[in-house]
Amino acid sequence: LLIAVVMGVYMPANAQTDDDVPCINKYIVRDGDTLSKIAQANNVDVNELAVANGIEDPRLIFIGDTLCLDGLVEARPNPDSTSTTQAPPPIVPPTLEVQRNAEIVIRDVEYTTDENGIYIVRGFDRLYNLSAVFGVYMNELAAVNNITDPSVLYAGQQLIIPMPSYSSPVPGSFPAISLVPRVAGPGYTVTVRGANYPPDTEVEIYAEKFSTGKKSEVLETVTTDESGRFEVEVEIPETWSDGTPLTDRTISIVGRVSEQPNTIFGANFYLNLVWLDANNR
Repeated sequence: LLIAVVMGVYMPANAQTDDDVPCINKYIVRDGDTLSKIAQANNVDVNELAVANGIEDPRLIFIGDTLCLDGLVEARPNPDSTSTTQAPPPIVPPTLEVQRNAEIVIRDVEYTTDENGIYIVRGFDRLYNLSAVFGVYMNELAAVNNITDPSVLYAGQQLIIPMPSYSSPVPGSFPAISLVPRVAGPGYTVTVRGANYPPDTEVEIYAEKFSTGKKSEVLETVTTDESGRFEVEVEIPETWSDGTPLTDRTISIVGRVSEQPNTIFGANFYLNLVWLDANNR
């Protein structure tokens, strides 16, 4: 079978609301999907699924395609309906640090949490997209919200958004970096947090690509606190220090101790919107 799939994370370029597309049972194609697998998982006929979605060649689907299964499977309850039975808001564990009042914009789509760190799922959301937006590893996001099947979210669902994931255990012996968001492009602002660094030490922040040796000019310089932590906002540059554009799929944000830049540093990566746009993701 010829299946057109490309590794990547789908971010909605022109996100559709439930009013735009009157479909309750939506499915967004993921890496590794085939139409037959999707049909089998939902107990529907693959040819009927293809016809219902205007797919001429069932062998050819793309990551990010939205399929509508209405009429083919039993409709799930719609939390946006007039039904008075709504899921109760999740209880945030008192010891869990969450992203309160977050406001993140990716491709003109705004992602926000309330004062309790709760995010309301929309019809186009998928857990792997939200993990990139909020900088939280998908398994952590699923565990905090007791999600056993990461492929299943529904509009109106309330998710707890914990603080972003670090690249190394904290506390630990190696410098660690977290990024919010972990999908960005030139001109985007990313919040960089560091931990496990020497206390009261100057750290320089760069964009880097380890495999090619590419490196930006210093984006920001920050001093760690007495516990070896820091937080700073950096703007993603358009070019490397040699003037060539940042076009790689993933790019690292690196915090290097100024006095020992090659021995004490932490790094984490983001998905590059330049690459995603060029590959229609």
